[in-house]
Amino acid sequence: MIEWLSWGLALVGSFFVLVGAIGLLRMPNFATRAHAASLIDVLGAALIVGAIILHNGMSIVSLKLALIILFLAITSPVAIHALFRIYRQD
Repeated sequence: MIEWLSWGLALVGSFFVLVGAIGLLRMPNFATRAHAASLIDVLGAALIVGAIILHNGMSIVSLKLALIILFLAITSPVAIHALFRIYRQD
């Protein structure tokens, strides 16, 4: 059961990353591209890393992967916000 759940999370995460990549190609300007990238980046990566956590089971590696998810959830929106502020200053 856990194997199926981890595959499901990996597929859903891959779908979100693919949709985000298509959104980056299709959006007309930097602001909308940054918005698409920031929304999909954290969710897609978190789902894929969550699938890896389920696949590996509870271990120190799983704790490190959970910290990676937390790090991405904190730093990605801050980075996109900083890039957008630089874009708006010009």
